[in-house]
Amino acid sequence: MKKFFATLLALMMVFAMFSATVAHADSPWDDFKPMVVSFATANGVAQTIEKMDQNWMAYITEKSEGKITFDYYPGAQLGSYMELISQVDTGALNVSVTDISMFESYCPEFSVLYFPYIMDDAEHAGRVMYGEGGEILKTALAEATNTYMLGYVQHGARQCATVNPINSVEDCAGIIMRTPEAQNYITWCNAIGMSSTPMAMSEAYTAIQSGVAHGIELPIQALQSNGYCEVAPNVWKDAHMYAFQGLTVNQTWFDSLPDFVQELFVEAWEVQQDDYNTMLLAEEADIYDLLIADGVTITECDYRDELAATFADYYAPEAESISEAAVALLECIQNAR
Repeated sequence: MKKFFATLLALMMVFAMFSATVAHADSPWDDFKPMVVSFATANGVAQTIEKMDQNWMAYITEKSEGKITFDYYPGAQLGSYMELISQVDTGALNVSVTDISMFESYCPEFSVLYFPYIMDDAEHAGRVMYGEGGEILKTALAEATNTYMLGYVQHGARQCATVNPINSVEDCAGIIMRTPEAQNYITWCNAIGMSSTPMAMSEAYTAIQSGVAHGIELPIQALQSNGYCEVAPNVWKDAHMYAFQGLTVNQTWFDSLPDFVQELFVEAWEVQQDDYNTMLLAEEADIYDLLIADGVTITECDYRDELAATFADYYAPEAESISEAAVALLECIQNAR
């Protein structure tokens, strides 16, 4: 009987060793050569999106059994949004997370997403981007550039921080607003009586301080984390656009990766996407409380629907002048209400 149990135990040990060997041999990472991915953003390191970036990298490194690591450069160390987009497009950079409104100069379909006041609220914007609208933009970007969009997250409603308070549309007259280098911002400024002065975010604080600009528009996290409310202590909550950040990769580089690696990159983003969006909205509420405590004046825009109505005849002709894909995206936005 002892010999029987000894033999049985030996067979079980051999089977366990064989099973472990087979399982290990099945790992796709065994033959994958270690890879360092270059990754840069122009976002401030105190913003919620930084947590998303860090979690995305950690998830990939863990799931790849340490085979994929990152050279990460946040806080515009390698350049502005536009400079990083160019670096990804040319292959000088593998990955970036950026404000997707900046893609307008490469792929004009993106401008539809940022038509002034076209999104009703964060929920409406989410239905557009996580549905057919987001897929239209991914396809258009891939066709127009050597860049591919792996995923999106919300970045908040864009609000205005100004030197003098805005209590009505009439108060917008004569305000010089720092904006990104995209036509929609110029169109928006002109329509409500402001003028736009496009410049890099790194120049905005000094420009407002010196009087070259009278304000800046950004999601509230960016306004607060970069200290803009110190020189422009009045926030006008007109939510003229709803911002998204996009995870972009160089398409040639990404296509060269095995399918299981490509799938991991997308999975790592999608598993935390909903939690991030929820966290962003919660942290935005806290930021408004902090700003009020610091003496910043917060003004609601109770007449936002009236502002949106002034652009009603702008949307369709502008989309038609861009492309059929732009018209399809506009229809997605309207149908998602």
